[in-house]
Amino acid sequence: MDLTSYANRLTNAMRSVKPASTRPPSTDVLVQPDLRYSPHVFIRRYSHRRPFESAYEGPFKVLQRESKYHIVDKNETNDSISIDRLKAEYLEGNLVYVDFLSV
Repeated sequence: MDLTSYANRLTNAMRSVKPASTRPPSTDVLVQPDLRYSPHVFIRRYSHRRPFESAYEGPFKVLQRESKYHIVDKNETNDSISIDRLKAEYLEGNLVYVDFLSV
């Protein structure tokens, strides 16, 4: 194989190569449906935790709801928190009791 034909084959092969995506594929985030109605929420901590320490802090009162974030009354300040970090609070008065059939 001579140098000219090798260069032509290499050029044609490189033309058919598609560039790799520079953006990682987006991952879907689970958003609780009850988050739209819950008056209080828990906020996920992403810091290092000691054993048996909760992954969430709160509950905090929701002041305003937007499509991608909620404004929360967190320690006397209004913080906007992404809905990816929020978890709805379930109060004891809203418990649902299920009767299981005896086997």
